[in-house]
Amino acid sequence: MSCNDNASTYNPFSQMINSEALKILFKQAVDYLISCRTCTVPCRLTYPGIYEACTNCSQQNPAIGKKHTNVAQSGSRVPVYAANQCSVCHGTNLISVDSTEILYMIPLWDYKQWFNTGLSSSIINARNPDGMVQTFSKIEVLPQIKRAKSIRIDTNIEQYTKHDFEIYGEPEPIGFGESSYITTLWKKL
Repeated sequence: MSCNDNASTYNPFSQMINSEALKILFKQAVDYLISCRTCTVPCRLTYPGIYEACTNCSQQNPAIGKKHTNVAQSGSRVPVYAANQCSVCHGTNLISVDSTEILYMIPLWDYKQWFNTGLSSSIINARNPDGMVQTFSKIEVLPQIKRAKSIRIDTNIEQYTKHDFEIYGEPEPIGFGESSYITTLWKKL
């Protein structure tokens, strides 16, 4: 018998709360836990680098057709070695600089507490997935998570230990009647 059958079925919850009110209450409660940072920790997402001019060696020389000179600038931190090639940029005059962003997420370290979604259920069934963590966050951060190459979970304790992970699979939407949140699996680097 389905929930929509009206044939003399008794619903013990009908007097307490309707399903729309329950969905709203759930969303408000979870949003509050995330926004007031009750259960969240700061997580540093690292994005793939953009290329900038090398700060170790001199810039392009117009006298030689704007080619890179590979000559160490005065006060450079790394000397130019063999074949006059800069050891920082390797003669390209470009270095990759990663960008970072702090997001607040709920980490779930114990796999027994993970949200049982498609990808995580297969890992849970594998028993004790070492070196993995699941994060729970609002769906609005999905573009940042998909773009990130790595994450450091709980930057508050990075002076003691560094929890660096890379994304494992796709973030999965989750929610109570709507997809307002995502769970993401991360694998230890």
